[in-house]
Amino acid sequence: MARTVIEKNSRESIVVSETEYKGSTYVDVRIFYKDINGSLKPTRKGVSIRPDKVSELLAALSAFVDDSVELVS
Repeated sequence: MARTVIEKNSRESIVVSETEYKGSTYVDVRIFYKDINGSLKPTRKGVSIRPDKVSELLAALSAFVDDSVELVS
């Protein structure tokens, strides 16, 4: 399964991955922390959404980015 890691800061990362739960597939966006060995471990902070809702999430995030760019300009 695909997994993308976005470093949030020196201790935490945002991990986007495809997961399966009770036979259904989800897109999981979750905060992971680095343990003392430097391995990423999941936290309870995150959300899992159905794949058919990803386009709605992307639209909401895109609108936020567009609004933020307008505020800076």
